[in-house]
Amino acid sequence: METTNDVSPNLTYAAKFKKINPRDDFETNWQLFESTVFSLPRNTTTTQLLTLNEFFSQKNEPNFFTDIFPSILSLALRFKELFPENIKSLSFNESITLTETQVGCLLCHAFLCSFPGRDYHTFLYSPFSFFRLFAEEPAQYKLEKLKMFFAYFRNINSLGDENIHVYVSQADHVSFRSSEKMVPFRFNDIEKEEDFMDAAIVSSANKFLGGAPGGVFATGKMQEPIDFATHPEITVAQLLIPVMQDDVAVSVIGVAKYAENKNLGMDVKFVKPTSQDLRQETRKQQWINIDSVDFRKEPKDYQFTAECIERQLIKLVAGMETVAEMHSRSHDCPVATGIWGGDAFGGDSELIFVQMWLAASLVHDGLTELIWLPNSFPVVQPCSHNLKLNTEFTVNQVYTVLQSYLEQSGDLNCGLFEFLEKQLMEQ
Repeated sequence: METTNDVSPNLTYAAKFKKINPRDDFETNWQLFESTVFSLPRNTTTTQLLTLNEFFSQKNEPNFFTDIFPSILSLALRFKELFPENIKSLSFNESITLTETQVGCLLCHAFLCSFPGRDYHTFLYSPFSFFRLFAEEPAQYKLEKLKMFFAYFRNINSLGDENIHVYVSQADHVSFRSSEKMVPFRFNDIEKEEDFMDAAIVSSANKFLGGAPGGVFATGKMQEPIDFATHPEITVAQLLIPVMQDDVAVSVIGVAKYAENKNLGMDVKFVKPTSQDLRQETRKQQWINIDSVDFRKEPKDYQFTAECIERQLIKLVAGMETVAEMHSRSHDCPVATGIWGGDAFGGDSELIFVQMWLAASLVHDGLTELIWLPNSFPVVQPCSHNLKLNTEFTVNQVYTVLQSYLEQSGDLNCGLFEFLEKQLMEQ
């Protein structure tokens, strides 16, 4: 992965928006905004911002050009001041620390669609542009996502100097023949990820950050894209980090939740902006982005093969290692997670839990416990029952029993949790 890739916006293009005058009427400014966006080649036949036009026609943000847009443009045009040296994409085991204001500047440029070549997914990068969300056919869930983003943009004048850290972790050779004790775990079917303000959260599933093929800036409407829409600062990782490889994970600390939502999919709804107090609390969270294999595209039972197990475990270790690497706090933190997106990809929930438990235990530095949140994610196949084990067992013991289960699973009449309990308690 090269680190010399410049990810700076087109400032000459961005400056064209200065011709928009807040004192002019809305229609005049809308026409100027739309024509300016299309003053750059967009690799599309459309010449209208269809969804954004629908958003405004429904009386959402009627004072946009007087109250919000001047702040967006002003912060975008501070790029040279905020970034004396152009920023580059990140490579393996590299990190970057940005202030809230710097991240806000980059998001304002995403709103203006001023990053060259970043309107669409490419073979290497996720988009970092609102163009598809603005321009493609309207749908109510897209309008709801715009409401989430506007909850952020309404607050950009109050952005401060709090740090946002982005880290790319690559796992080295991983061996689970370890005498480390398993970390404590607990099942919590009441609380959800947002209830844990001082935790590392594993929630995403796509190798393209923000989701694909649509993603947060287009047609994405499930867990990962909505997490990114309600926490817009996470999307800065899409600008900086290429598509994740099989041994890579991405971690972000310091982002705030700006919008409350309910439901996912076509029924997703923006509920309300968050309070300043909640935004400050959520900046304590760490978001671990780890992509899962999409088992729907693989042969039946591929997830139970040695090849797949190794890939998933290495990926999870890369993610868990970011907890110890990134936390500057003096105390450890829990890891809170659910199905890790694997449910939408046809993953077995009990297998995913055991893989996460093993990865967290192997790394263990900085981790107090693993909290399993089955109701925090849309789960089709919940765990059959809670795993009843203490943590006196070693990583090697649990890994060995897992290997035995995988070798015999076709001939067994029990699930993984039952098999683990029986085998480990006999040792």
